[in-house]
Amino acid sequence: MRHISRLLAAAGTLVFLGSGIAYSQTLADAARDAQAKKKTQTATGHVYTNESSEFHSAPADAAPAKSADDASAADASTDAAAKDAATPAADAAPMSDDDKKKLADDFKDKIAKQQASVDLLKRELDVLQREDKMRAAVFYSDAGARLRDPGKYTQDEQKYQNDIAAKQKAITAAQQALDKLREDARKAGVNVS
Repeated sequence: MRHISRLLAAAGTLVFLGSGIAYSQTLADAARDAQAKKKTQTATGHVYTNESSEFHSAPADAAPAKSADDASAADASTDAAAKDAATPAADAAPMSDDDKKKLADDFKDKIAKQQASVDLLKRELDVLQREDKMRAAVFYSDAGARLRDPGKYTQDEQKYQNDIAAKQKAITAAQQALDKLREDARKAGVNVS
Protein backbone atom coordinates (compact mmCIF):
# COMPACT_ATOMS: atom_id res chain seq x y z
CA MET A 1 0.00 0.00 0.00
CA ARG A 2 2.81 2.34 0.81
CA HIS A 3 4.42 1.49 -2.44
CA ILE A 4 1.35 2.40 -4.40
CA SER A 5 0.87 5.72 -2.57
CA ARG A 6 4.49 6.65 -3.25
CA LEU A 7 4.05 5.70 -6.88
CA LEU A 8 0.92 7.81 -7.15
CA ALA A 9 2.60 10.76 -5.46
CA ALA A 10 5.56 10.52 -7.83
CA ALA A 11 3.23 10.26 -10.85
CA GLY A 12 1.26 13.28 -9.61
CA THR A 13 4.44 15.27 -9.18
CA LEU A 14 5.56 14.36 -12.70
CA VAL A 15 2.20 15.38 -14.11
CA PHE A 16 2.32 18.64 -12.18
CA LEU A 17 5.86 19.44 -13.36
CA GLY A 18 5.03 18.47 -16.92
CA SER A 19 1.98 20.69 -17.00
CA GLY A 20 4.03 23.55 -15.52
CA ILE A 21 6.66 23.18 -18.23
CA ALA A 22 4.04 23.01 -20.95
CA TYR A 23 2.28 26.05 -19.51
CA SER A 24 5.51 28.10 -19.29
CA GLN A 25 6.33 27.29 -22.90
CA THR A 26 2.92 28.52 -23.91
CA LEU A 27 3.43 31.62 -21.83
CA ALA A 28 6.82 32.28 -23.43
CA ASP A 29 5.33 31.81 -26.89
CA ALA A 30 2.56 34.25 -26.04
CA ALA A 31 5.10 36.80 -24.84
CA ARG A 32 7.13 36.44 -28.05
CA ASP A 33 3.99 36.85 -30.15
CA ALA A 34 2.96 39.95 -28.23
CA GLN A 35 6.45 41.45 -28.62
CA ALA A 36 6.47 40.80 -32.36
CA LYS A 37 3.00 42.32 -32.72
CA LYS A 38 4.06 45.37 -30.72
CA LYS A 39 7.09 45.95 -32.96
CA THR A 40 5.05 45.91 -36.15
CA GLN A 41 2.33 48.26 -34.93
CA THR A 42 2.70 51.99 -34.34
CA ALA A 43 0.34 54.37 -32.60
CA THR A 44 -0.93 55.88 -35.85
CA GLY A 45 -0.68 52.79 -37.97
CA HIS A 46 1.69 54.65 -40.32
CA VAL A 47 5.40 53.98 -40.53
CA TYR A 48 7.53 57.03 -41.24
CA THR A 49 10.55 56.52 -43.43
CA ASN A 50 13.22 58.81 -44.83
CA GLU A 51 11.43 58.88 -48.17
CA SER A 52 8.05 59.78 -46.69
CA SER A 53 9.46 62.57 -44.52
CA GLU A 54 11.61 64.40 -47.05
CA PHE A 55 12.40 68.05 -46.46
CA HIS A 56 10.91 70.32 -49.08
CA SER A 57 12.13 73.89 -48.97
CA ALA A 58 9.83 76.76 -49.83
CA PRO A 59 10.16 78.37 -53.25
CA ALA A 60 12.73 81.16 -53.34
CA ASP A 61 10.30 83.87 -54.46
CA ALA A 62 7.62 83.12 -51.85
CA ALA A 63 7.91 85.10 -48.62
CA PRO A 64 6.00 83.90 -45.54
CA ALA A 65 3.16 86.09 -44.35
CA LYS A 66 3.76 87.92 -41.07
CA SER A 67 1.55 86.97 -38.18
CA ALA A 68 0.93 88.92 -34.99
CA ASP A 69 3.56 86.84 -33.17
CA ASP A 70 6.14 87.57 -35.87
CA ALA A 71 5.39 91.28 -35.66
CA SER A 72 5.81 91.34 -31.87
CA ALA A 73 9.06 89.36 -32.18
CA ALA A 74 10.31 91.86 -34.76
CA ASP A 75 9.42 94.74 -32.41
CA ALA A 76 11.28 93.02 -29.56
CA SER A 77 14.37 92.51 -31.70
CA THR A 78 14.19 96.16 -32.77
CA ASP A 79 14.07 97.21 -29.09
CA ALA A 80 17.06 94.99 -28.33
CA ALA A 81 18.95 96.47 -31.27
CA ALA A 82 18.17 99.97 -30.00
CA LYS A 83 19.56 99.08 -26.57
CA ASP A 84 22.69 97.63 -28.15
CA ALA A 85 23.09 100.77 -30.23
CA ALA A 86 23.05 102.83 -27.04
CA THR A 87 26.14 101.02 -25.73
CA PRO A 88 29.48 102.57 -26.67
CA ALA A 89 30.67 99.37 -28.35
CA ALA A 90 27.96 99.39 -31.01
CA ASP A 91 28.62 102.87 -32.40
CA ALA A 92 27.87 103.33 -36.07
CA ALA A 93 31.33 104.75 -36.79
CA PRO A 94 34.25 102.33 -36.70
CA MET A 95 36.44 102.71 -33.63
CA SER A 96 40.10 103.58 -33.87
CA ASP A 97 42.72 101.33 -32.31
CA ASP A 98 43.23 103.79 -29.45
CA ASP A 99 39.50 103.84 -28.69
CA LYS A 100 39.35 100.05 -28.77
CA LYS A 101 42.32 99.80 -26.42
CA LYS A 102 40.81 102.39 -24.07
CA LEU A 103 37.47 100.52 -24.08
CA ALA A 104 39.23 97.21 -23.42
CA ASP A 105 41.23 98.72 -20.55
CA ASP A 106 38.06 100.26 -19.11
CA PHE A 107 36.24 96.92 -19.18
CA LYS A 108 39.24 95.11 -17.72
CA ASP A 109 39.44 97.61 -14.85
CA LYS A 110 35.72 97.33 -14.11
CA ILE A 111 35.86 93.54 -14.22
CA ALA A 112 38.96 93.42 -12.00
CA LYS A 113 37.27 95.68 -9.41
CA GLN A 114 34.09 93.61 -9.47
CA GLN A 115 36.07 90.36 -9.18
CA ALA A 116 37.94 91.80 -6.18
CA SER A 117 34.58 92.71 -4.63
CA VAL A 118 33.27 89.16 -5.15
CA ASP A 119 36.44 87.67 -3.67
CA LEU A 120 36.23 89.97 -0.62
CA LEU A 121 32.59 89.03 -0.03
CA LYS A 122 33.47 85.33 -0.27
CA ARG A 123 36.27 85.73 2.28
CA GLU A 124 33.93 87.60 4.63
CA LEU A 125 31.36 84.83 4.31
CA ASP A 126 34.03 82.23 5.05
CA VAL A 127 35.09 84.13 8.17
CA LEU A 128 31.47 84.42 9.36
CA GLN A 129 30.91 80.69 8.91
CA ARG A 130 34.12 79.81 10.76
CA GLU A 131 33.28 82.15 13.64
CA ASP A 132 29.83 80.57 13.88
CA LYS A 133 31.31 77.07 14.04
CA MET A 134 33.86 78.10 16.68
CA ARG A 135 31.19 79.81 18.76
CA ALA A 136 29.01 76.70 18.57
CA ALA A 137 31.92 74.45 19.56
CA VAL A 138 32.70 76.64 22.59
CA PHE A 139 29.05 76.77 23.63
CA TYR A 140 28.53 73.02 23.42
CA SER A 141 31.84 72.21 25.11
CA ASP A 142 30.99 74.31 28.19
CA ALA A 143 28.03 72.82 30.03
CA GLY A 144 27.91 75.76 32.43
CA ALA A 145 27.41 78.24 29.58
CA ARG A 146 24.43 76.25 28.35
CA LEU A 147 22.89 76.34 31.81
CA ARG A 148 23.65 80.01 32.56
CA ASP A 149 22.07 81.58 29.48
CA PRO A 150 20.56 79.23 26.88
CA GLY A 151 18.55 82.02 25.22
CA LYS A 152 21.63 84.12 24.40
CA TYR A 153 23.11 81.39 22.23
CA THR A 154 19.85 81.09 20.29
CA GLN A 155 19.76 84.84 19.69
CA ASP A 156 23.41 84.89 18.62
CA GLU A 157 22.85 81.93 16.32
CA GLN A 158 19.91 83.67 14.66
CA LYS A 159 22.01 86.83 14.18
CA TYR A 160 24.85 84.85 12.61
CA GLN A 161 22.46 82.98 10.31
CA ASN A 162 20.90 86.28 9.18
CA ASP A 163 24.37 87.75 8.55
CA ILE A 164 25.40 84.67 6.57
CA ALA A 165 22.21 84.78 4.47
CA ALA A 166 22.71 88.50 3.76
CA LYS A 167 26.34 87.88 2.76
CA GLN A 168 25.28 85.05 0.43
CA LYS A 169 22.73 87.36 -1.23
CA ALA A 170 25.42 90.03 -1.63
CA ILE A 171 27.76 87.47 -3.23
CA THR A 172 25.02 86.39 -5.65
CA ALA A 173 24.30 90.00 -6.63
CA ALA A 174 28.01 90.80 -7.07
CA GLN A 175 28.53 87.67 -9.15
CA GLN A 176 25.59 88.61 -11.37
CA ALA A 177 27.03 92.11 -11.83
CA LEU A 178 30.38 90.54 -12.75
CA ASP A 179 28.70 88.24 -15.29
CA LYS A 180 26.86 91.23 -16.77
CA LEU A 181 30.12 93.16 -17.12
CA ARG A 182 31.73 90.20 -18.86
CA GLU A 183 28.74 89.87 -21.19
CA ASP A 184 28.86 93.59 -22.00
CA ALA A 185 32.56 93.28 -22.76
CA ARG A 186 31.88 90.30 -25.01
CA LYS A 187 29.18 92.24 -26.87
CA ALA A 188 31.62 95.12 -27.27
CA GLY A 189 34.15 92.75 -28.80
CA VAL A 190 36.61 93.01 -25.92
CA ASN A 191 38.45 89.87 -24.89
CA VAL A 192 38.81 89.97 -21.09
CA SER A 193 39.75 86.37 -20.43
